[in-house]
Amino acid sequence: MPLRGVGLVFIAALASACAHRDDVSRPWVRHLVLHGVQHVNEADLRSHLVTEASGRLTLMHRRPFDAFALRLDAGRIEQYYRAHGFFDARVRSTDVNPADKPNAVNVEIFVDEGAVTRIESLKVAGLDQIGDDARGIIKNLDLRKGQIFDHDRYLDEKGEMRQRLKTLGYAWAEVEGDIVVNRDRHLADVKLKVDAGARATIRNVDVAGAFEVDRRLLVGHSLLRPGQPLTTDTIETARAKLYNLGFLSTVRIDYKHNLVHPEQADVLIGVTEGAFNEWRIGAGLSLELSRSDLRARAEYTRHNFLGGLRRLRVRAEPAWVFIPALWQPQKSGPAATVEVELTQLDVGLPPDEVRAVAGYDLGVEYAFQYYGPRAQIGYTRNFFHDRLQLGAAYDFQFLQFFNVDPALLEDPAKSARDYGFIDPYRLGWIDESLVLDLRDQPLDARRGGWFGLRAEEGGVWSGGNFTYEKVTAEVRGYYSIWRRITVAARTEFGHLFSQGTYGSPTTRRFYLGGPESHRGFNFSRLSVQIPSGIAGNPSLPIGGDEMFLTQLELRVRAVRFYGTWLEVAAFLDAGDVAAPGGMPHDHIDLGQLHVATGAGLRFKTVVGTIRADIGVRVNRLSDMQPDGRQNPDPHQPVAFHLSIGEPF
Repeated sequence: MPLRGVGLVFIAALASACAHRDDVSRPWVRHLVLHGVQHVNEADLRSHLVTEASGRLTLMHRRPFDAFALRLDAGRIEQYYRAHGFFDARVRSTDVNPADKPNAVNVEIFVDEGAVTRIESLKVAGLDQIGDDARGIIKNLDLRKGQIFDHDRYLDEKGEMRQRLKTLGYAWAEVEGDIVVNRDRHLADVKLKVDAGARATIRNVDVAGAFEVDRRLLVGHSLLRPGQPLTTDTIETARAKLYNLGFLSTVRIDYKHNLVHPEQADVLIGVTEGAFNEWRIGAGLSLELSRSDLRARAEYTRHNFLGGLRRLRVRAEPAWVFIPALWQPQKSGPAATVEVELTQLDVGLPPDEVRAVAGYDLGVEYAFQYYGPRAQIGYTRNFFHDRLQLGAAYDFQFLQFFNVDPALLEDPAKSARDYGFIDPYRLGWIDESLVLDLRDQPLDARRGGWFGLRAEEGGVWSGGNFTYEKVTAEVRGYYSIWRRITVAARTEFGHLFSQGTYGSPTTRRFYLGGPESHRGFNFSRLSVQIPSGIAGNPSLPIGGDEMFLTQLELRVRAVRFYGTWLEVAAFLDAGDVAAPGGMPHDHIDLGQLHVATGAGLRFKTVVGTIRADIGVRVNRLSDMQPDGRQNPDPHQPVAFHLSIGEPF
């Protein structure tokens, strides 16, 4: 009897004799070796087997040996090879021998792959019925003449072809196939037959499962309309919009032929209503070298408030701010935001919304502390499956200041003209926005782009003290390489024009620096600065009327912990804020941007991405440039940021 056969009988007898004992006494597999595997994915093949090697921590992860399972695995291997085009593959033998550990065995499987079967001919019938739409279907076909015949790829291609047809509006498209394999010649003839049917349109839309919400409102919000082409994009957009309402725990959309007009579809939206009252409570720490915030948050949301898909949200965020640092504060004090927001969806032209906000703020800045009310009423309208959004709003804010730095009180006229500071402070403005979002996903984008344009105008006519116009444009791009690597980039430019006695308002000026901005500087520190009127205090940023920022970041998903990625990032940030209009150097010099490089860690959690970044400035570290341009925060080359969320 061959040696490997002796080993198999020996192990089988040992397993039988020990059957009455605990699993700990059973033979276990130390190593599993597959010989002759060359043309298929060995890791995927192993995943189809019952027999598997034990983990490195063998005391914790011992895999028991089963002689019967090993015989079945031999058949599974041959089936796996046949599915991947190797119809002559066979398992020549198996070998089981004692290993170098007590009660352990090594298992070896010897495979003869045989000759591979390739596609000799590929025919697709039925696409001539859909005209020019057939070109895209054929172009994306993943089956080719001369290709190794893989049954899984064949099945996947049938499903993807059916899905592409449904994307084009052929809702009842079917794809059938036929395969003829010549095992002697190792060739396969593949035939696909397409029955696209007619393009489907929506006849009726109904909702099931809604009890507290008016079903007509859900139909309207879904944007499914009679006469509309029925495509997968249409269905997925409707499902996403309904989920985003926040109070539906499940959304299912099905369709069937209309009995009278079979070329049209009756659509049924099945929903399950969840909780209409939502509470969120949390706390956090924002830590930088020039500012530290201890924050808490409590938020209540009432969905379908008084019916009509209205949403009421009440938010309170108390905080305590330390400047410049938690461990060495020169200034500290309370901060808080209290806000009530009422949103009405689908006012007139769904998908649109009207939003009204009333709030009260208490805050701490480098040069002052402030408090006062604010209000906003705005309108937004989405287009092209929510990819394009247009919005307009009116905002009003009234602030009073305390603990003001003496530098701002020394000359009130200069403070108003150059620093945009008056007390009390009244600001009213109208803003318009346009956003085009082409990202694959909003929170953790890996492909696509984002484009934003925002303008605002304020003056006495809008209820404020300041007359000004402001425009900001931003572009972001994302591209992934090898699934784990993403390159992200952002460029932003803004300019502010002011007229009248006062300069541009201090709260609407441009400031850079911080975890979502230029990471070579701490929060709002990249700006024109003036000396503090208090000895020993750091200089005060007063903002500027022109801004430029460009960023490049490489994100690498390094290690996975319990289903969550630990990501490593490297970045390069460059930007500047010019002085307020009328002051020296009130325009950006692209040849003298502040440049910083750095690295960071991101940990993906259910509450968001926890992020830590260190930025190191590589230029403009002296007090002043040769042309007299001021350098903010000179001799401070390093900035540290701890926050939640991606930088962009």
